[in-house]
Order: sequence, then C-alpha cells, then structure tokens
Amino acid sequence: MLNESLESDQEIDPERERQKLMLKRQKSIEESLQLNVKDHIAKLENYLAELKKDLEISKKEMSNLRMDIATVKNNHGKSSDDLCTFIQNDAKRQLNEALKKSQDAKHDAEFLDAQLNVLKSDKEKLQDVKDTLEKRIISCETDVGFKHVYD
Repeated sequence: MLNESLESDQEIDPERERQKLMLKRQKSIEESLQLNVKDHIAKLENYLAELKKDLEISKKEMSNLRMDIATVKNNHGKSSDDLCTFIQNDAKRQLNEALKKSQDAKHDAEFLDAQLNVLKSDKEKLQDVKDTLEKRIISCETDVGFKHVYD
C-alpha cells in the first residue's frame, strides 16, 4: 500500500508538466523582448541552427531506424522461410513414414492372409486324410471281423 502511494506520487502529471512548459516559454519570450533587435535576431538564428541540427539528427535516426526495420524484416523473412522449409520437409518425412508403415501393414496382412489360406488348405487336407483313414479303419475292421466301439 505504501509502495502504491509512492508510485502514484512519482507519476508525471501531464497538466503540471504543461504548465511548467508554458512558464518556460513565457520566461523565454519575456527575456527575448528585453533584448535589442540584433541580439534577438542572433538568438533566433541560434535557435534555428539548433532546430536544423536536431532535424538532421532526427533524419539520421530515422534512416538508421528504417535500416534496422529492413534488417529485422529481412531476418524475419529468412526465419519464416527456414521454418516453412523445415515444416514442409518434416511433413514430407512423416507422410513417407506413414505410407511406408501403411505398405508394411498391408504386406503383413497379405502375408497373414496367405498363411491363413495355407493353414485352411492344410486343415482340409488333414480332414480328407482323417476321413480316408477312418474309412480304411472301418474297411479293415469289416474285413477282419472285429469292430471296436468308440466313445
């Protein structure tokens, strides 16, 4: 709470600052009115020279800022291009991996289907062999005259 009151005391009051600036200008005008015309012209020339110097400095700063903005824009563009390239390459890589995994899964499914068909075929053959053996057993039992009862 104490810190908040200190911070608010330190804040700049715009109205107060405007009044200070107006007082400074008024003093400057009063001082210039007390000068003779030659001194007044010299003072204005000095003021104009300072303004020109400030303007040149501002122009240089603006030029530097424009160059900085162009550099930042260029770096941003390069970074953006690099990032887009990286994302595109990564997307292609992941797509290729997904396609490869899909093809591998398809091949595995085809292999398992083939194995299943082989096993079904073997089962059918074994069933045929079993049926043939049962018929031979029955035929042999009939020929021998012995019949065994199965559960």
